[in-house]
Amino acid sequence: MKKTFNVSILVSILIATSSCAMIQKLTCNANTAKSTGARDATSGSINMPGLNSGNSCEGEYTNTQYQADYRQGFEEKKNQICQVSEITKMTQVSVDAGLTKADVEKKMGACVTMSSYSSLKSTMERTYMAGFCSTTRAESMGYKHGSDLANKAFEQNFAGCEAKWSSLKSAYDQAYNKASTQAHKNKQDLFVKSTGTSTFMLDQKNLSASCQIPADQSLVQVTVNNPNPSQTLVQGQWNYQYFDKDFAKIADDSGVDAVLLSPQSNKSFTKMTLPRNASFCRAEFAGVATGSNIK
Repeated sequence: MKKTFNVSILVSILIATSSCAMIQKLTCNANTAKSTGARDATSGSINMPGLNSGNSCEGEYTNTQYQADYRQGFEEKKNQICQVSEITKMTQVSVDAGLTKADVEKKMGACVTMSSYSSLKSTMERTYMAGFCSTTRAESMGYKHGSDLANKAFEQNFAGCEAKWSSLKSAYDQAYNKASTQAHKNKQDLFVKSTGTSTFMLDQKNLSASCQIPADQSLVQVTVNNPNPSQTLVQGQWNYQYFDKDFAKIADDSGVDAVLLSPQSNKSFTKMTLPRNASFCRAEFAGVATGSNIK
């Protein structure tokens, strides 16, 4: 038992040693050091946070070599990104992504120690405000808010753009109204297709009924679909549910109606009484009376 225990410990030690060696091999090399430095510069780091990541490096590739390669990767990336063209590009992308000016300035952290930083920051601020106060952004934000059926939020999102306030608000409102109209229609269509449509069995036949209320809210129209190859009479009690414009249920009632369906066809009937403010409905055949095949 003791021998087995000692072997187990030895195996565990070997596995741990092997794992440490593998981790060290992945960390302690020039490519990793340079890419870590480049990544830190890109993220806007100022004080080279990954410089000491190679503290465990020894042997063929020491910590000193790691730090030298890290600094090289950091400086090369810094010199690449701290250029007017790159700052302009980065700022434009950041505006499109919804970042604040403070977020963009933070991404320039690696450039702080450069003599050109003041000029680069001015470039960033001009580019940021040009994109932030653009018609394209106004249209994009209006479309997003409208598509989400969210409340309008122009003022909150365009503070600082007072010089172009009127044109930006017009672009925002037009995009919002168009998108919200389509989004609401899509939501209505989905509601009618799901909640507004019921299915039922009659004389061993599958039938369906779609309930709709026109825009003037003057009546209820129920369209019954018969996909079967024979005529069918549907007569009996119908149960109705009514919903307001926001799809909240507001009332129930019932009525008796009959409709003769030709083979593989639709036929509608109307109900002239409905609750005030009802915009949508659902009709379910209760099957009180018996449907009959017409020979």
